[in-house]
Order: sequence, then C-alpha cells, then structure tokens
Amino acid sequence: MLRTLSNQQKLNWKEHLPRCMHAYNCSKNDATGFSPFFLMFGRSPRLPVDILFNLESENEDIDHRTFADKWRCQMQEAYSIANRHTDKASAAAKERYDRKTHYTQLSPGDRVLVKNLVRQAGPDKLRSYWEDTVYRVVKQINPDIPVFEVITDNAKKQKRVLHRNLLLACDALPLDETQMIHGKPPRQRKKRRTATQAGGDVDGSDVSDDEWHTISTDSVHLLGPQPQRSNMLVMVLLTSYRMYRLRHQRLWMFRRVQ
Repeated sequence: MLRTLSNQQKLNWKEHLPRCMHAYNCSKNDATGFSPFFLMFGRSPRLPVDILFNLESENEDIDHRTFADKWRCQMQEAYSIANRHTDKASAAAKERYDRKTHYTQLSPGDRVLVKNLVRQAGPDKLRSYWEDTVYRVVKQINPDIPVFEVITDNAKKQKRVLHRNLLLACDALPLDETQMIHGKPPRQRKKRRTATQAGGDVDGSDVSDDEWHTISTDSVHLLGPQPQRSNMLVMVLLTSYRMYRLRHQRLWMFRRVQ
C-alpha cells in the first residue's frame, strides 16, 4: 500500500503507517473470509464514509443483554467459518508446494549433510552450502511432518532435529572421502628431508646440474642451488619483474605521446 503514495508522501512514509494498518484491518482476508477488525470486535468498522452519509448502525436500538448474546453467536459462527476457510487455504497452499517439490525419502541410517547457516567472515557468496560434518539419520519425528533427528558419525555424537529442506542425502559419497567434501584432502605428515636429500652436500661441491635452477631474462639472472619449495618464490620474482618492465614500457610510451 505504501507504493501507492506519491513521491512527496514517500519521503515521510512512517506518517502513513497508521492509515495503511487501518485499511488492512478493515479489508476482507482471503484466508479467513472476514476482516481482522470484525474478528477482533465482532462488528464491521465505522468508516468516515458512514459518518459522511449519516449511516446508522444496526445495533443502536437494542439493549446491552441482547447485544451481548447476539455478539457471542456471531463470533462463534465467524470463528467457525474462519477456521474452515483457513484449513481450505492451507490445503491449497500445501498442494501447490508439493506439486513443485520433489525430494529423496530419507530412512534411518542414511548419511546426510546439513545446510550451512552459520555466517562467517567474508562475503556470503563464498560460503559453503553444506557443513563439513556428516550426519546419520536416526528417525523421523512424525510420519506426517518432514522433520528428522540426525546424529554425527564422529565420537561427539551430537544430535540435531532438522527439517528435510536442510538435509542432503550423501550415501553415494565414499566413506574415505567424507573429509574432502569441499576439496580439502586430509592432512598428511611430511617426512623430514636431510640436507643431502634436499640439496646435495652442505658445501655444495657435489651438487648435480639438475639441482641448479637458472632463469634468464634480459637483465635478470638467478643462479644457485634451489630447493623444491623455492620454485614458487622464483616464479613470483619473475612475474613481478615482468610486470615491472611492462609498467615502465607503458609509462615511456605515454610520455612519448605527450
């Protein structure tokens, strides 16, 4: 309803909230069949148009006892009709939802992943969809409700009760790859390498030709025995040097044009 306001009125949209709430409370609801005002007070609201045309209420000439009895009967009938309308609307909404929803039925013992709802540092676009921990289905709480009790496979045995929309069946995931859900292999200890294994003798007198890494450019020569871990450092230095040359070439061309 706030969209119907003019651009000038939208600047002070908070001042129009009471009128919008009154219009909503006086309008008929599709789910209940009555307006919220009628279900609250047992009568139709008296609007400014009623005062403008001097329309009188139907209950002005009856006493309080008769009005109370009539009001009680009307409210009982109204609540009964509202409940029937609400049940019908809920059934229609469930039918529309089930028509578009297709999921795998879970049974006790199935392995599942839980949707990751924990906010972490960084943008949400990089957040993993599913948690790393693998759970196992224990039971369904109610046959008519898709809510399941799950438990972790690790030693902690943490129990959780979750909706089916938050679970993903992962029985096809091998047991030895449960720790590689997000592409992270399990940690492996690296064996220590002696000085002779890493780069030959300590003094470097018996170093073979394969253990010397030479990267030549127009003005850069990096010579020396390089261990395996230094390959990445050499590539970084070479890339930085190329970017440095490219930047100076562009700067020289820009000055030449001027």
